[in-house]
Amino acid sequence: MKKLLFIGLFVLFIGSSAGYSQDITWNPIPIPGSSQSQEDDYSPYRQKQSTYKSSTGTQYQYDLNNPADRVKYNADPAAQLRDRLNTNPNVKIDQSVGQYGGGVKQD
Repeated sequence: MKKLLFIGLFVLFIGSSAGYSQDITWNPIPIPGSSQSQEDDYSPYRQKQSTYKSSTGTQYQYDLNNPADRVKYNADPAAQLRDRLNTNPNVKIDQSVGQYGGGVKQD
């Protein structure tokens, strides 16, 4: 009797679960800033690579007058190295008028 009950429950379980089975689809989560991302430009998760342009026309990766950019600049050794190796005289002019940029972009 126990064997028959067990087989009956087993068949009932297999039969009932077969009606509910569905294919599982995998939809990967888009990575913000990647080419696969479908997010719009106004998303708070999208990191924009902006350029700061001074009045002399010199372009910088970071605006050091902005506290958030200052933190990013301090964590970017490549930008700091570009500034140390830079020979553009306009950087001194920018600094003399209070325009501080970091990570000079080479044209």
